[in-house]
Amino acid sequence: STMKRTLLTHMQMLSIVLSLAVPWPAAVRSVLEFITSLTNVSAHASSVQCTSVGITLTTSSIFYGTTMVSVLLPGAMAMLTFVYWFLCVPRCGALACGRKLKNSPMCLKTNPFASHRENDNEDVGSGGGGGVGVANNDEAHEARLRPQTTTTVVEHSTRDGWIVTNVLLVYILQPSIMKSCFQVLQREEICGVEYWALDDTVKFDHPDHQTMIGFVAAPALLLYGVVLPVLVMTYIGLHGDRQSNRKLMFRFGLLFTGFAPKFWFYELILYARKVFVILIVTFASSNQQQLHIALGVLIVLLYLLEHIRPYSAKDSTMQEKLISNRLHRMESFSVLILIAMIWSAVFFVLGCDDDSGVCSILGVGVLAMNVIFAIV
Repeated sequence: STMKRTLLTHMQMLSIVLSLAVPWPAAVRSVLEFITSLTNVSAHASSVQCTSVGITLTTSSIFYGTTMVSVLLPGAMAMLTFVYWFLCVPRCGALACGRKLKNSPMCLKTNPFASHRENDNEDVGSGGGGGVGVANNDEAHEARLRPQTTTTVVEHSTRDGWIVTNVLLVYILQPSIMKSCFQVLQREEICGVEYWALDDTVKFDHPDHQTMIGFVAAPALLLYGVVLPVLVMTYIGLHGDRQSNRKLMFRFGLLFTGFAPKFWFYELILYARKVFVILIVTFASSNQQQLHIALGVLIVLLYLLEHIRPYSAKDSTMQEKLISNRLHRMESFSVLILIAMIWSAVFFVLGCDDDSGVCSILGVGVLAMNVIFAIV
């Protein structure tokens, strides 16, 4: 989960960094945009405009459409994956990723927030065909009294599959959604009149644009930028056994596993890194110091990473130290690559020619670092 998270976060940051006001070399932009398009819904807006033959589509209408699609996509995927895991998988075991899963009931029978242990055992007793066995009070009481060890084999359920699928999807799409919504709020002044920065034919106070802000951008930023992160991290934080709870680790491990127990919340700092760079890309695009601001933010975050060392625990074993050091090196390598990219971007902004030796070396270096990182 940690290696997956590091790679996904790096791809998301690449997509954000490529949005800086920088004339990137054509080869660098083409290769990296292709790679990061896997995690960026709004990246396909230009292709929509190019393929709309015989249809009059303005820049604003295309952007509005792709933004609404990206905002609604997690909800649509949640419903689609619900059908997949709760209806299709029980009828065809081959769809369960090669695992034998318990068939969870489509509706929760217990309150998942009432008790951590109840949540862990919510599917206990459920058999094939979606049936649910209910233990009596004595059996449930004895189950709570039995010691829980980290070696306990956890039998996964269809609900586990549905949850982990949607956690991954939302994690991938969240930065792209927030970036698009922030761009809706971007404005620029021309001859004393405020226009939308992405389309100077649209006045910022135009009713259509204000409707887009009030009913799409603002609610999406509140939901994906504040409500979901706070709810999920609060839910994880309420589990005092988060380091040994196999059920919780399987479902939400992408967000906290790999970190030392006291730094389980470090994902919030990684999330803040994405938000800060998105804000710089969006609202400092006309600032001549944009690259220096972004570079400064990444340097500060690199210092925090080296100072806090969130993957290392004092009481860890030698094997755990080897693993934590490897994870730390990968995270540091990711931040160093981003810093090197922004440092190289300064040369491109200064008017570096694609055919010059310096620019060619920098372009090849940027691509090589990212390819090496992905391979490792």
